[in-house]
Amino acid sequence: MNFLLSSRYGGERDALLLELGDTTVTGSANTFASLSRRGLKAELTWKDFVLQGFGVLGAEKLSQGNSSDELGLGFNANDHIMGASLQGKFLDGRLRAALLYINGGQRANFFGQWHQNSEVRRGDVAGLVLGGDFFDGKLSVEGEYDMASFDYETFTPGEVEEKEDIAFRLQVGGNIGVYQYALSYKYFGPYYQVVGGQTMRDWAGFELSASRNGERHSLQFFSSYSHDNVEDDPLYATLYSLSAGMGWNYSGWEKFPVGLRVEYTNQNSEDEPTGSLETSMQTGTISGDISYQGERWSVGLMSSYSEQDDRTSANYDSRLFSITCTPSYTTERFSVMASLGYNGFWDLVTDVRTDTNTLSLDARTSFFNQALGFETGVTYDITSTDDDSVENSNLSLHARMSYAIDKLWKFENSTLALECIHNYREDEISDTTMENTVLTLVLSSSLPLSL
Repeated sequence: MNFLLSSRYGGERDALLLELGDTTVTGSANTFASLSRRGLKAELTWKDFVLQGFGVLGAEKLSQGNSSDELGLGFNANDHIMGASLQGKFLDGRLRAALLYINGGQRANFFGQWHQNSEVRRGDVAGLVLGGDFFDGKLSVEGEYDMASFDYETFTPGEVEEKEDIAFRLQVGGNIGVYQYALSYKYFGPYYQVVGGQTMRDWAGFELSASRNGERHSLQFFSSYSHDNVEDDPLYATLYSLSAGMGWNYSGWEKFPVGLRVEYTNQNSEDEPTGSLETSMQTGTISGDISYQGERWSVGLMSSYSEQDDRTSANYDSRLFSITCTPSYTTERFSVMASLGYNGFWDLVTDVRTDTNTLSLDARTSFFNQALGFETGVTYDITSTDDDSVENSNLSLHARMSYAIDKLWKFENSTLALECIHNYREDEISDTTMENTVLTLVLSSSLPLSL
């Protein structure tokens, strides 16, 4: 069962917010943009400053952790995540700064590192974010520097070692008339990890983008260059990635917008240790879309084609083609949306083609002044190969009927919903089927509190 109790006291610039239950806390770009967990959050706003403190469960779901504290109030650093942040704006908002600190623990596999015994991994991170906007938006600068410590497993089973590392980024961008630009550099050390976050590590790279948005035409250019193994560890190869592309959009036809995009990617590995495989892959992709946007009807058509050229001895070349049509019809009380797609993958080494056809349909409507709502959807896909080695299909059905209750005792905005999900899978090669149905009754509501 999910719940959230929220209480707010004050106005827009001077307020105190308290939340207990399934809350969401904010971090930063190098830690986590947002973290949704069960626990307690307090947020104090005073003029241009925001002070936030929180303590939540380390596990995303109650069944994933060993904590007996179902409210997230235990503040045990082994299975809880705790933190605080202070944000401020200066010079009428042109300058901004933020300090943050996060500490806590989770089970090992929640960091993306599987451990047989799912032992606890603890860590903390402290960060500083500085930014500013200058010359009426023509120049925007933001930088972040973070220091983190994290428990890593050693070569001795059951033993962990605390590792410290850093991450930082610098971003510059702005708007000059119809032109926009952005340039950034990011660095994540090989041992950089944040409890509760799925951040990158052992990676560094540049990203560049520029665009021009006119009345009818818009043009975009983007490029990036990155590599891993930032400290040149001889036990691993270093993978270099370069990508560049252009995009064009035309809106001169009022109801028929058109778009075209071309992209090239090149990946090469260097300093491969003995026994590791070399990487040398070039990929070219072209994609386009056109749509009709009417008052009630709309239809979109999107397609892409790409080729991969493997320049290693494996010579694993391939091609990929996809096309999707998305018609829809919408009124005030009724809407229906469909999607028909085809995806074809050619393995040029084995000369085998894999076809995937997908059909989905969603509809929703409401009655009695939107008090009674009904929505349903179906997705069906078939995957097969021209050598008859694969032939399977998947069917997914879902339906939801809800009734809005104006007043339920002291609760407000209450909704009673009946939901049904049915899945069916058939594999004709192995002559097997799988089927399951889930029926759920959900009651959601809010309880207003005043201090």
